[in-house]
Amino acid sequence: ISFLVLLLLLMAAFVAIIKPFLVSALVALIITVICWRVNLLCMRLCRGRRYIAAALATLAVTICILGPLSAIISVAALNAVEAVRAVVSHLEGGAVAQAIDQANMWLQGKIAAFPQFVPEELDIRARMLEVLSAAGKIAYEYSPKIFTATVGIVTGFLLVALFVFLFFAEGDLLQEALLSLVPLEPEHKQILTKEVSGVITGTFAGMIVTALAQGLLIGIGYWIAGIDNAFVWGVVAIGVTLIPVV
Repeated sequence: ISFLVLLLLLMAAFVAIIKPFLVSALVALIITVICWRVNLLCMRLCRGRRYIAAALATLAVTICILGPLSAIISVAALNAVEAVRAVVSHLEGGAVAQAIDQANMWLQGKIAAFPQFVPEELDIRARMLEVLSAAGKIAYEYSPKIFTATVGIVTGFLLVALFVFLFFAEGDLLQEALLSLVPLEPEHKQILTKEVSGVITGTFAGMIVTALAQGLLIGIGYWIAGIDNAFVWGVVAIGVTLIPVV
């Protein structure tokens, strides 16, 4: 009993220690599985020197994935206030405001027969302005904190890069250690590894590429249509598309 109690206490302490690093490790693990072929290519170039190959592969992943992603998020956050203000200005007057008012009048006419289910005064545009005003305040409050939170962003970025390096360098050993705990035959372990890797790569890589393509096309469409802050709304579209991944 004393041993079990001590074991539970040690497990709880271990969870408390790794909790701040769990998200970074999970993101790094997904990136490592998806980009494992990059590490294999670097291994061939470095003639089997795994730490040098892992450093080279981590550098490539950082330049191609983590760096652009951080830049896109930062630019979108800094332009969010202006984007919300542009939408509010269109809702306060102009063709968009007139179209919403006409739709509001049509809706009120259609649902006039059901007064028990509808508020007495239905003003869609006013409600939208309230929501956007609240969103604008939040964006205005948090956009300057992008600079003050630089330390936290850089720390998270470095943690992900460090975990990617460790997983690239020690991935084979970690895989062997985990598979040694699985009570299956060696050939079944190989099948299991292949299936898990395929599911992770297919699910995450496929959805991320799809989200990026949709955000790019939506941003280009907004730009062609003359919508203000097309880049910001394209990034918002990417974020909305990635909700299933989350």
